[in-house]
Amino acid sequence: MSDFVSKKQQIEDFTTTIEAMCREGMEYTEAIVTWCEEHGVDVEFAAALVKKSPTLLSNMEISAAGLRQIKQVKELPDEL
Repeated sequence: MSDFVSKKQQIEDFTTTIEAMCREGMEYTEAIVTWCEEHGVDVEFAAALVKKSPTLLSNMEISAAGLRQIKQVKELPDEL
């Protein structure tokens, strides 16, 4: 059980740190790469943490769409 708690806490800490870096002006990808360099881990490790953080993943998608790094999804009209 403690292993689960520590993994959950690790994801929460990672998310909080990345969000704080972005509030200071970094883009998400820049913040993640910087975090990886500071902690001496591969980007693949950070990618696994991002996938397990719905909040971070959602914010990254919104940011990327705003920067036109990913294709924006248009809403369908109410009536066809």
